[in-house]
Formats: sequence, C-alpha cells, structure tokens
Amino acid sequence: MHIFSIIPPERHILAKVHPQDINSSYFLIDIRDEASYSNKHIKTAINLQEQKQIEHFLRTHNKPRPLLYCTTSTKAKNMALELSNEFDVSYIDASFASLSDFVEFEGTNLDLQAKIARTKQEILTKYQQHKKAWIIAFSGGKDSTCVLQLVYEMICSLPKNKLNPTYAIVSNTLVEAPVVEQYLLELIDTINQDAKKRGLDFHVILVEPNHDEQFWVNLIGKGYPSPTRTFRWCTDRLKIRPTQRAVEKIVAKHRSAILMLGVRKSESANRLKSIQKRTLSEDGFNKHDFYPNTLIYSPIVDWTLDDVWGYLTMSNAPWNKSHSRLFAL
Repeated sequence: MHIFSIIPPERHILAKVHPQDINSSYFLIDIRDEASYSNKHIKTAINLQEQKQIEHFLRTHNKPRPLLYCTTSTKAKNMALELSNEFDVSYIDASFASLSDFVEFEGTNLDLQAKIARTKQEILTKYQQHKKAWIIAFSGGKDSTCVLQLVYEMICSLPKNKLNPTYAIVSNTLVEAPVVEQYLLELIDTINQDAKKRGLDFHVILVEPNHDEQFWVNLIGKGYPSPTRTFRWCTDRLKIRPTQRAVEKIVAKHRSAILMLGVRKSESANRLKSIQKRTLSEDGFNKHDFYPNTLIYSPIVDWTLDDVWGYLTMSNAPWNKSHSRLFAL
C-alpha cells in the first residue's frame, strides 16, 4: 500500500530591503496609483498596481529580482507576500517619502502642481480679505504639517505690514510616545526660532492639560475606565479643553479668529460624514460649535493622501528642517 502526500510548492523567502541597500541588481516596481507615480517616482521604476499585472509582467519578462515599493512599506510587504508563492520578490522596508536620501527621483504631476497652486492662491485670498487672527490646529501629523507649511510659505512671501497675527496650537497630551513628543518639541522650537529670525508675527503655542485633566490622574486617581471607541473621555480632557483655552485667549486679544484644520474628505467615511454635516458660507467657512467669534477653514479638504505626501516630498520645509523624521514616525 502506497501513501502519497501532496507537498505544497515551496514559498520563496520574502526579503525586505532597506533604503541604503537599493542597487542596480533590483528591478523596481512602484505599486502606487498612477497619479502618484506620475508626480514622483524612483528613476528606472515601472508602475504596476495590480497583482495580476505584476504576475503577468514577471512571467513574460526576464528581469532581475523584483523590488516593490509603495506609499507605506506595509502595502508593499503584503503584495510581495502574495507574489512570493511563485516569484523571488522583495520589498522596500520604508515609506516612499523617506527614500529621498538614497535614490534618484524623476517625474512631475502637473495635476498635483495645479492643485497646490490653487490651494495656495485660495489661502492667500482669504488671508488678505479677513483681517483676523489665524490659527492652525497642529498635531505634527502629515495633514496638519501640510496646512502649516502652506501657510508658513505664504506669510514668508508677504510684506511684514500685510501679515495677520498667525498662530499654530500644538496639544501635548503628556502620554505621547517619547519619540513623538521629542519630535514635536524640537519642531516647535525650530519653527519659533525661524519665525523670530524672519521677524514674522507667527507663534507656535504648546498647550497641555491641567492636573485634573491628565490621563493618569483620571485613569488611576479618579477610577475612569480605559478609553474606548464609544467613550473617548481622554480626547476632551487631553486635547480639546487645552486647545479651547488657547483659542479663547487669542480671540479675546484679537476679537475674532479663523481656525484652520487639516481635515480631508478622503480620510474615512466618518470624516466625510462629519464634513458634509457642516454648512459652508459663500466664503468657504463654517462656524465653530463652541469657539465664539471663530470660523473654521479646511484648505486641503479635497486633497487625497497621495496629494499630501506628494506636496511634502516635493517641497522642503521653509523653516529649514527636513521632514525625514515625520516620514519615519
């Protein structure tokens, strides 16, 4: 009696490649969308987005070892994992935005450049028409960094007598990861020093929760349960209240303000619903729910994730500090 066993095909070992190890022995495949690829891509890379496209290409072309990359290394890894059943494939273990020190880029997306130009002009027009205090809600993330940079580039280009008092408010929750907190504190200092050197009426303000609002005081001292998706008591205490106090001080000083948010419709379904609920004025503003004399303005609301990364990768920060640490977070 013979017993036959079916031996599954051997899966190729999936290898991750660090940016500094990229060389000509790899064949680069960019799996981002066509617009992102057109905007900026590694020189010599081709653009294939679907698994079947890549499989067909690799079967019909005698190329060196394929190396995948994407906006994030996670997507590249997952695609490489699917392909490793048949092909000896690797992926770049880094985000696309963090590769600039290691590879040569090419490509220009005129659509993105046009969108950036339109957004800059819209911000400038509103800024010049509304003589109020301007406030940027800044978290240090990609979207709020995008808004901050758009505004900072604008005010750097204007005569000093044409500037409105402009602020960025950063909330330090006191429970951020040390690497994130250090990044924010250093960035705040860098921007404030640069603004001072340029003589700009621009200030980044760091706010923190009061003692009774702090996370551990409420969790351990007051017995609050751990925050959940439906009971996020920490957001109100750690971020909203400290920011509200800062906004109220600015409004009390300047009588009115425009609060700029880095929100986008394409972030999520919930974000889209939240944005659609708000009624915009003819000028593109909506009233804030509880900040008095404050209008909300969301300049990148129609931008995509790739638009944000594209802008940040093609535009150096005007405060002379690389975005490389943001890309690595």
